[in-house]
Amino acid sequence: MRTALILLFLLAVASVPGSLLPQQGADPGKVQQYMSQHPALGPWLNHLSLFNVFAAPWFAAVYLLLFISLAGCVLPRAFRLALSVRAKPPPAPAQLGRLPLAARHETDQAPEQALREAERLLAGRKFRLRAGDGWIAAEKGYLREAGNLLFHIALLALLAAIGLGALYGYKADVIVPEGTGFTNTVPSYDQYRPGHAVSPGDLQPFAIWLDSFHASYITSGSLRGQPSSFHALLRYQADPSSPVTRYDLRVNEPLNVDGVKVYLIGHGYAPVFKVTDSTGRVAFDQAVPFLQAGNDPNYTSEGVIKVPDARPQQLGFIGVFLPTAVDQGGRLTSVFPAPYNPVVSLVSYAGDLGEESGVPQSVYQLDTSRMHRLAVAPPPQAA
Repeated sequence: MRTALILLFLLAVASVPGSLLPQQGADPGKVQQYMSQHPALGPWLNHLSLFNVFAAPWFAAVYLLLFISLAGCVLPRAFRLALSVRAKPPPAPAQLGRLPLAARHETDQAPEQALREAERLLAGRKFRLRAGDGWIAAEKGYLREAGNLLFHIALLALLAAIGLGALYGYKADVIVPEGTGFTNTVPSYDQYRPGHAVSPGDLQPFAIWLDSFHASYITSGSLRGQPSSFHALLRYQADPSSPVTRYDLRVNEPLNVDGVKVYLIGHGYAPVFKVTDSTGRVAFDQAVPFLQAGNDPNYTSEGVIKVPDARPQQLGFIGVFLPTAVDQGGRLTSVFPAPYNPVVSLVSYAGDLGEESGVPQSVYQLDTSRMHRLAVAPPPQAA
């Protein structure tokens, strides 16, 4: 038990980074932001699995040792308790004075009457009794031990359930702009973390479409700008032959599709951009998800637009989205998370996006090493 307590303390300490740092399982977008904002520290933290603490090998080692220690402590005690409950109390010793907590009490009652009184008193206090020729033995305390074991067995079962969930379950994240959807396949996800016993063929064949998303914020008082509610109106299909069903997805009210729980874990903005190249052809026209910059409560967001089909050169844009933009000393700043005065600031580049180099790229970063920045044309002057 001492070893189990030490391991439980280590497990609690090991969980601290998972509360302080953004985690891949909860918000992969913020992990990317942290990495870009801390280019020196971020790779070291990622190498130590501190952005995915609860799936890290060192966390699993502490977890497994705790499970083994608890099992080695609790299971033998449970077997001993089961045997003790079925057995009768041991007979009274011949020399009571040798017991460490022995006491002597004299009475004028006859021996038989004293034994009956003692038996009645002990039975009234829920002792288990065993009587013999001129003696009575009694014992209790099994209920307390049973409660203690029940707690530890429940803890052991919880650890086993978490382990089985990690082995046979999977987690995935996807950003879904309004008017689009996704299917439950590996290529559809931005992040996919399967258990060791899960293969892509084990994924349930459901599909989800996001019709609309609604968010509201507190507009006055000390909590101004804090979200008051947000929810997503969905349509989903459990499999290709099932009917399409509507669902109002809210925070902590997941959608359960064929045993898979779909949670709403975050929200943001995906402005729609239309890019026309120098030939007059529309080379890009779609929504682009922008990620919240740091922990800005007013949802200043950053994003990248890549236009590989533009001619004669590929185009790229690095942008900042401001939901409610105001000019503060010559600098645009968002002062509220709702889109009351949405503004996008873009820096444009032309050249080679590097998408054909074979090196994987993040959709939230633009490699400008083979591109040049485009000059902004001055506004026309009045005659």
